[in-house]
Amino acid sequence: MRTDGAQRLFEHAGLDFQDLKMQSQKRGFQAVPMGLEAQLKVKSKVEPTQYSNNVLAILPGEGKSNEAVMISAHWDHVGMIETDQAKEIFNGAMDNAAGVAGVLELARVLKAQGKAFKRSIIFANFTAEESGLLGAMYLVQYLPALGVDISAVLNIEGLNVIEAVDTIYDYGPGGLEDYIQDAVDAQGRVIKPEPMPQDGKKFRSDHLAFGLKGIPWLLFWWLDEPDYVANRYHQTTDIYNPNWSMQGAAQALQLISHIAETISNS
Repeated sequence: MRTDGAQRLFEHAGLDFQDLKMQSQKRGFQAVPMGLEAQLKVKSKVEPTQYSNNVLAILPGEGKSNEAVMISAHWDHVGMIETDQAKEIFNGAMDNAAGVAGVLELARVLKAQGKAFKRSIIFANFTAEESGLLGAMYLVQYLPALGVDISAVLNIEGLNVIEAVDTIYDYGPGGLEDYIQDAVDAQGRVIKPEPMPQDGKKFRSDHLAFGLKGIPWLLFWWLDEPDYVANRYHQTTDIYNPNWSMQGAAQALQLISHIAETISNS
C-alpha cells in the first residue's frame, strides 16, 4: 500500500498515521486496533521482464589477477510516469546516476595511475536494482564465468554532491570494517553508527547479493538527507543541480579508491 493510501485509511479509522508511525519506532509499542473491515479484489497479471544488461569492465591485476575487488553501483531507476499533460522521467540523479558516475571516475583514475595492482579491479554497473537487485543476483549466479574470485565488493548508493563532511556512517557489518577504519583515519574523519537502522539499508542494495554468498562488502550510502528523502527520492524531481559543489563526492571517491587499492594489494 502506498503511503498516501495508508494515510487515508488511518484517517477513516480516526487515527493519526504519522503519530503512530513515530510511536512504533519506540520500544514497547503495542499495535492499535483500527476497527475496520474490508473486502478486497485484486487483479494481477504477469509480464515478462524486459531484457537488460549489467555493464562491467576489468582492470587486470598482476600476481593475484584471478582475484578481484569489485566497485559497483546500479544504473537503473524507476522509469517514467504518464499524466494528462505529459510523460515525466524519473532521472534518478542521486539514485543512482551519481553512483554510476563515481564508478566511472574511479575506473578512469585507477587506470590512469599506470600501475598494476596485485588483484584485479572490476567496475560494475548493475541493472534492475530497483526491481529487487535482479542484475546483481543474476551475476552472482554466474560468478565462475568471470574467471576471477571476488574478494570484496564496494557498493555505492548515491554520493554526497555538496560540501565535504567529517563523518561517515557504518552500514555493516560487512566484513571490511578494518579497511574502512584505516581509510577514514587517513582522511581525519570519524565513523558513526547508521542513523536509521530500521530502514534496513544493508538489505536494499546490490552488495546484498554478494553478501549472501559470503563475500565481504562495504556500502557507501548517501540518500538520507531529509530534504532529499521528502522531496526527491524516487520522484521526478531527483535531477542534476549545477550548483552542487561535488566536494563531498570527491572526498567519498578518494576514500573508496584508498580502500580498493589497499585490498587489491593486501
